[in-house]
Amino acid sequence: MPSEKNCRFFENRMDPYGYSDEDRTEDEGDKKPNFFTNGGTEMSKKYGIGAKLLSKMGYVAGQGLGKDGSGIAHPIQAEQRPMPSVGLGMMSSLGDKYNERYDSSDDEEQAPRSHDVAFEKSDVKVMSKDNKVQDRHQTQLNRILSDLQSKLNLKISPGFLERISSTSFDQKVELERLATSLLNGQERITTIDDRIKILEAEVAELDDEGRLLYDIDESLKKNSTILNKADCIMGLSDTDLVDSLLANILRREYLMQDDIVVPTSENLDQLVGLAEILRYQMDTSSTQLNRTQSTIYKLIFKRFLKFWEGFTVNKEQTNMMISLMLDFEPLLKFISCFDYVLETFIYPKLIRALASWNITGNDEFPPRVWVFDFLVITKLQTRNKLEELAVEKLSNYCDSWYHRDSEVIRKADLLFMQELLGKKYHEVVDSKLLPKFLDQLWEKHFDPLAELEDWESASIEEGSLYYSRMLKRYQYYFSDEVYNTLITAMFNEYNKVLYQWLIYSEQEDVSKAKHWFFWQINAMFRDATPIEIELKEIRKTMALLNDSAHQPIHDESFNLFRRLRLELKEPTETAKTGTYTVQNIPMRKVVPHFKDVVEDFCAENAYVLQKLQGQYTQLPYGVHKDTLAPVFKISRGNSSVDIAMKDDILWVRNDKGSFVPTYLYELK
Repeated sequence: MPSEKNCRFFENRMDPYGYSDEDRTEDEGDKKPNFFTNGGTEMSKKYGIGAKLLSKMGYVAGQGLGKDGSGIAHPIQAEQRPMPSVGLGMMSSLGDKYNERYDSSDDEEQAPRSHDVAFEKSDVKVMSKDNKVQDRHQTQLNRILSDLQSKLNLKISPGFLERISSTSFDQKVELERLATSLLNGQERITTIDDRIKILEAEVAELDDEGRLLYDIDESLKKNSTILNKADCIMGLSDTDLVDSLLANILRREYLMQDDIVVPTSENLDQLVGLAEILRYQMDTSSTQLNRTQSTIYKLIFKRFLKFWEGFTVNKEQTNMMISLMLDFEPLLKFISCFDYVLETFIYPKLIRALASWNITGNDEFPPRVWVFDFLVITKLQTRNKLEELAVEKLSNYCDSWYHRDSEVIRKADLLFMQELLGKKYHEVVDSKLLPKFLDQLWEKHFDPLAELEDWESASIEEGSLYYSRMLKRYQYYFSDEVYNTLITAMFNEYNKVLYQWLIYSEQEDVSKAKHWFFWQINAMFRDATPIEIELKEIRKTMALLNDSAHQPIHDESFNLFRRLRLELKEPTETAKTGTYTVQNIPMRKVVPHFKDVVEDFCAENAYVLQKLQGQYTQLPYGVHKDTLAPVFKISRGNSSVDIAMKDDILWVRNDKGSFVPTYLYELK
């Protein structure tokens, strides 16, 4: 007898989900009958070990399987197959019946099933077929027959479908099998027809290629050009065959035992034309050459290698190299050597040539002659490097510039740098050269009023004449806007001096003012012709000299540095030394008011200057001849005189009560 421990072990093995344990926890009076109660012994005898296993799992007759009773409540019934030789894969009629049997709850609430199923040991009795399954099978058969009729273009005689519906189930199954076989056969026939069409197209293509190969063979036998032969070959669809044939033709035409046979100029032109065609029609790789590319490489690269290695930036070789690279660009790009040649042999020599350029020298072959020619084939990175070298040279020149020592850059070279650098050029000049130019020349040399007081010391190497000549010499350094501003500032000072001269001078002194102005202009344009802005300013000043009314045309508030939006970034020579001399004192920076001059005059001559409160007068001055000015009184002892001051003009009241312009020294 097995021990209690072993029985419990087998019980656990047969009840892994603990159904029997739950049953044991209930009171003995509450246990439900199972297979072994109420005749369960008979059920056990009929179904053997299956009934015992179900009992161990807690099965109760008439209830569903599982822990919560949600499983099936009836044993699965076995049915006899309609044909003894068919397996589980025969159509789907039985599956449809099972689906109908167990899925009918989707349409209506499932009624409690009867559990009085008769089990037999020896055989399973087939239940009567459901009408609904028969209808579904008939619908499926009708659909297959309809497909057969449409795909095979068959005509079904009237009443055929009605006769089928009255046949037996086995006959319908056999009919369905035959119809399905016909449909599958038709599909295979359609597939074969489609493949035949593809094969026919391939055969036609092979026939065309066969004719092309024949034409190629005939063309190779004739003395046709490479382009004609290549044109025939390119018609083939096999790219590998095209590559092999082209490479073979080129080797037979130019190469013999890997020794280069130098082609003629005519053949080289044909190769260039061939490369232009092949670049767009042949699949190539930038990392690996095909047969055709390799053959052209052997033919071309070594031929021109000596020119690339011996290239020097001079007039003869530069023209030759540019022509060579442009003429053979398609060929070199086809063999992926164009960029390699530029970066290995051309660009480094261009950079070295520009780096050794003397910006103020007299080079026989300056960069302006060759740089723009090479820019056609120069990549952006190399162009940027050339621009950086040009900016560096211009910056070094501006940093060391001094008006008496520095050489002037040629106009052609200046225009070349402006074209090459664009805005960068003017950024360097405006930030580095322009402040020095104003500090060394405008501030220290240009003072036409001081020169009038000591005209005998005027020199073409000093003063205003020197400034005007230097401005004209450096005209092309500056942009049009900057240069026009410099010219406007210079003529504004001329007009200011001339206006004061004409106001205080006698009528006969007008000719002297003209003579002085002509002297300035002739000195400025002794070696150059005036441009439009200069001619415009000259005409304005001439109009002032010829105007008997002497209307002012200068701008008292004009400030050159504000107009240029510029501040001196370097201290002047005076600021460095801390002392003034006759040579370095900036006379233009001494800008006293005319009132200060009058006060000094009165103090030196024991006069008393007193402003009359609330008294003003209208002077015949200005555009409308109605300038309003305050009235002052100058007195000494019992004598006095009323004056008015406007700009640098002294107005004195005469006996008639009118104010007239007067020289300051006449007050004595």
